[in-house]
Amino acid sequence: MVVPRKIISPAEMKDALLRSGYLLEMRVEAILKTRGWYAESSSTYEDPVTGKSRELDIYALDHTSMSKEGDLWPRIYAECVNNPQPLVLLTKQNDPTSLISAIKVSEVPLRLKPLPGQSFSRGVLNALKVHEFHHYCADRIARQYCSFQSKKTGGTGAGEWMAWHDEHHFEAFSKLCDVVDYRMALNFEEYRNLGEDYGVSLDIHYPVLVVQGGLLEAQSTSRGVKLRPAKHLMFSRTAAVGGKEIEYVIDVVQEKFFTTYIQ
Repeated sequence: MVVPRKIISPAEMKDALLRSGYLLEMRVEAILKTRGWYAESSSTYEDPVTGKSRELDIYALDHTSMSKEGDLWPRIYAECVNNPQPLVLLTKQNDPTSLISAIKVSEVPLRLKPLPGQSFSRGVLNALKVHEFHHYCADRIARQYCSFQSKKTGGTGAGEWMAWHDEHHFEAFSKLCDVVDYRMALNFEEYRNLGEDYGVSLDIHYPVLVVQGGLLEAQSTSRGVKLRPAKHLMFSRTAAVGGKEIEYVIDVVQEKFFTTYIQ
């Protein structure tokens, strides 16, 4: 006897969608477009390991004219996660100048002409003195993160909560770094073909993890750990790429704070 296959009900469909990240992606894309950004969902990039085409949740681009001879192009690469359990970032004291290299930029010209009395050229970031204002140069940053799951019943400590690395968070952080590398390589190739008279153009690449659920900061103390709710934190991730260690900073933002974040 053939058992009829169960068909999902409308109520079950709605519940499944509410637990997914699809609706979160749509809301984040709508926020960006409302604020004047160009935004597209399911943007593609090339996987650096397999060479296959992969999808990013949201790619967004904005433009600001810095002067008659310069343009600023902020780019956002966003992964959206509907986290059922809080995401905790464990922060520590940060040297404000240590993460300047983690600010990902594509620039033309690659080096600026020296100022009067100087005999060297300067990178755009140094010329702008970004360490004085960029949010990556804050006094605290996370290099570890965790979420939580309950131990299965039947064994020792059944029902206890344990901190762990959710694979969805790990995959999102890894993907965002890959996307930054891919997009920056495209930018450099475009700028390589431009003449020296093009003027100054600066693309700043921002990888962002948007979470729908809870976000907390954890700080180690002499007596244990201090937890506080957060709307926006930064996670520093180091990856080995082409025989080099490259540092990335990923903004982790709660959905309800995302509109403020992009202002």
